Amino acid sequence: MSVTASANGQIDLIDSAAGTNQLVKLFSGLSVVGTVSEVVNNLLIGASPQSITLPISPIQFMYLKNLHAVNFIEVTWTPVSGSSTAILLLEPGGFIIWGNPVTGGGIMALSLQASATSTPVEMVLLG
Repeated sequence: MSVTASANGQIDLIDSAAGTNQLVKLFSGLSVVGTVSEVVNNLLIGASPQSITLPISPIQFMYLKNLHAVNFIEVTWTPVSGSSTAILLLEPGGFIIWGNPVTGGGIMALSLQASATSTPVEMVLLG
């Protein structure tokens, strides 16, 4: 079976003071084809590092959003042929969309750690 994850839409940069649109960047064709996917609408992350069970290893597409109003989430992953690295800190409402269409690359391990218990995230993983 083949599963495709794609991101399509536009990025608008609007000067709120002047009311002018500085940039409209349309994007499409940002897609990754895999065989296994997983959608999680509300996973509660704790204050200790929590390993995420990947649907397949490596994953080649990830969407991750912090759903909490005040808590932060540290995202750590291990790339193919690499070592575990803290990638970023998702602030409240923060999100990341990441994709690697190259076969053989991707993320082999993923862990999340919140600044407080019961911090919800939503995610889509594909590999």
